[in-house]
Formats: sequence, structure tokens, C-alpha cells
Amino acid sequence: MYVVITRTSVPSEHMKWAVEMARKSDPIFRQQPGLVSLKTYHGEDGQSLSSVFEWRSKADHEACMQSPSFAQFSAEWGEMFASGAAKFEMWAGGPG
Repeated sequence: MYVVITRTSVPSEHMKWAVEMARKSDPIFRQQPGLVSLKTYHGEDGQSLSSVFEWRSKADHEACMQSPSFAQFSAEWGEMFASGAAKFEMWAGGPG
């Protein structure tokens, strides 16, 4: 099992956009081989989203990150991160 936890912070005025992007990304992730589970949580601060991905392996996660369907979606998030309007953090790991 390989777990990836992401946290995206956005100003409250961009939260509606971030929630919509998370909703649109869900089916992209769910069709990737090796995804065991995906849950997304809204932060109580109203300015963050966290997602917990469980993959069969690190290789499955990496394959998803290189897939054409993810690349197109990732570009849209990338614009928001590049503009400074959003901040992205990620933790990943598996059994010790």
C-alpha cells in the first residue's frame, strides 16, 4: 500500500473553483489502475482541501501522474499554483 495525502490551500474567494476542480478530478483518479481509495475533505478554515489516496504501489501512483488524462487536468491546477493563488503540499509513503 502506498498513501498520498495532499493539501491545497486557496483564498476563500477561490474555494468554489477548487471544490469544482476536485469534483472534476475524482473520475480521472478513479479510472487509474491501482487506486484503492480516494477521499477528499474540506478544511474547517474554509480555505483548504485535503485528499487521501491509497494506491496498491508507488509505481501505480507514478503511472497516474504520467497518464495523459491526468496531464490535461494537472495543467489547469498548475496555472493556479503558478499564479500564487493556491498552495500545494504533498506527503507520500508506504510501509516502513
